[in-house]
Amino acid sequence: MHLCGVTYIDGPRKFFNDALDQKIQIKKILIKKDGSTFQKLQIMNQFQEMLGPHLRLTGRSNFTYLKFDHSIRTNKSILALALLNNQNYMIPISLLNLKFIHPFPNGEKIIKIESRDLKTGKITILN
Repeated sequence: MHLCGVTYIDGPRKFFNDALDQKIQIKKILIKKDGSTFQKLQIMNQFQEMLGPHLRLTGRSNFTYLKFDHSIRTNKSILALALLNNQNYMIPISLLNLKFIHPFPNGEKIIKIESRDLKTGKITILN
């Protein structure tokens, strides 16, 4: 929800539980007024591209309303996931519709993405 600019007044955990119970209260959903929420929702059906082999890693960028340390983006200018570096791991902070962001860094081809379980240290290769 947060990555798409949508806020549930009772918080994300309550939203998830309400969704499972089919009891979401529409009046508790807040949408950003700058139009970015709808830009992000337009690309949700393309999110599977982020699991494919054609991804790129960009460096630090600074836009009017967003700063990030890195992003993982699709090879085609479809979408990117903005990331902040928090010592040993990256935190996703925003989903970006690249159709509306010009220019956006091209970045370097990603060879492999790994996920490390912070409790066990187990590494899983994601692509």
